[in-house]
Amino acid sequence: MNAPRARLGAYAWWQLRDYAAGPGLGTLVITLLVGIAPIIAVMRAVATGTGGEPPDELIRPLFNSFVQFLALVGPIMAVGSMVSADRAPGLTRFLFAKPVGVPQYYLLMWSVRGAGLLAITAVLSLAIQVLVAPVAWGGAVMGIALTWLHIGGVGFLASVLVPRDSVYVIGLYATTTLLAQFQRIAPQWEWVDPLLVVLPPMHKLSDLCVALMDGTAPAWNDLWHVMGWGGACLALGAVLIRRLPLVR
Repeated sequence: MNAPRARLGAYAWWQLRDYAAGPGLGTLVITLLVGIAPIIAVMRAVATGTGGEPPDELIRPLFNSFVQFLALVGPIMAVGSMVSADRAPGLTRFLFAKPVGVPQYYLLMWSVRGAGLLAITAVLSLAIQVLVAPVAWGGAVMGIALTWLHIGGVGFLASVLVPRDSVYVIGLYATTTLLAQFQRIAPQWEWVDPLLVVLPPMHKLSDLCVALMDGTAPAWNDLWHVMGWGGACLALGAVLIRRLPLVR
């Protein structure tokens, strides 16, 4: 029993290296270009005297937007093709030629990638804190952790079931967000409510992240709803990956 666990732990370093060289690097580059660039532009405007508000007031909404962008892009890139990419002919047989538990291996990968995403969030947020203006970097880390549990859990289950899992996760996010908009502007459309009940509550993540960053009490029902969905999808994925054939 000890030998498989020892081998499993040895995979963590390689999983972290693969994440850093692939999805982690992509997340960092995209976030720097899209999320950090507006903050730098505002600081340049303030430095040249063209900004009309104090830096703190300008940075806070930009930082919130930066975190919400990272909360969407980071988990999708990290969990995309996590399981499905290993179904290439011969690859899964090579990976599991030694006595390593398949669910344990992928749950370890899920945890390693989540830790990597949180590390990216902490480093970028602390850099803004030190170099630009005070921000709620701790709340940002908690918000990303919440979105990782939810989107990462849903994405893990999708990666177990279908080959192009990222497309389905993005589609679910877009669908729930659009339905939530319909629910607000057209409450007479009664067919929207049942759909939002059965679909993952991804549309609730944005408000929860903002509450965590602002230090206000989140909507607890929404918080447990989001966490429950993510945890349930992660657990179901771990069960199915044991029962379904890896190569199909």
